[in-house]
Amino acid sequence: MAISLRTLKKEIARCEICSEHLPLEPRPVVQFSSKSRIVIVGQAPGTKVHETGIPWDDPSGDHLREWLRVSRDAFYDPRSFARSQITAPERFRCRIRAGAHAFG
Repeated sequence: MAISLRTLKKEIARCEICSEHLPLEPRPVVQFSSKSRIVIVGQAPGTKVHETGIPWDDPSGDHLREWLRVSRDAFYDPRSFARSQITAPERFRCRIRAGAHAFG
């Protein structure tokens, strides 16, 4: 069953399923739209990303954008790229993967 992107984003933002296993409070960092052409998913964002809520807003993001040969503006345009950085113990990853397909 497909769910709306708005609902999916809200569910992701409220997720606390792995909170007892994290060094900081849960803060799923995602950005996407129905027009996203490329999806990039990372795991275990650094403290800067955790603080700002902006995926790849750190030196790893600089490297990623360089490798992709895209500008910062293009990278943060949700019509082009969907981004997510999450921290999740191994046993929860399959649930996250399953949820990512729910809005297809």
